[in-house]
Amino acid sequence: MMLCLCCMAFVSCETKEEEYTGNKFKSCIFQARPEFSEDILNLYDITVTYTAMDGTTKVMTPGEDGTIPFIDESTTLPATVKMEMKAVKKPTFDEYINSHETFDLITYLPRVEARYSTVAEGEKILYQDGRLEILGVLRETVLAHLEDLFPKMNFTIEGTFTKTNSGCDFIKK
Repeated sequence: MMLCLCCMAFVSCETKEEEYTGNKFKSCIFQARPEFSEDILNLYDITVTYTAMDGTTKVMTPGEDGTIPFIDESTTLPATVKMEMKAVKKPTFDEYINSHETFDLITYLPRVEARYSTVAEGEKILYQDGRLEILGVLRETVLAHLEDLFPKMNFTIEGTFTKTNSGCDFIKK
């Protein structure tokens, strides 16, 4: 009789453990994809300095397609990330403005996601930011639009992933 009860208790514990495995934390993920139109890239030099969750720092610039895509993932918490974007007028800024009649000033800023994944339930979004600025403008008004856009191309996002009971959280500084 005792042997039978022990077996039932063992099976019961196994079932309970399997039930909770699906909620188990797998990793935290930080992903960004700033994107810029050709006109923006002809007017500004843009760099992103990213300090990854493992403490390494990378400096990135837009590729030929105008994007700076990257993804960072970690299973170790707490994990801090820092993304700093800088835009600097190119020496040919005025010349470029004077040589065009219209401008396609499209930016996706900063297009950032912080999320975590679990073993069975997939990913949960913790933080998401991204603004779309589409400005088809004439030369007479381009400087005013660029003045509004410039601060948005110079920003810092910093935050820390911390463990919670259900997975993790992203605390933005």
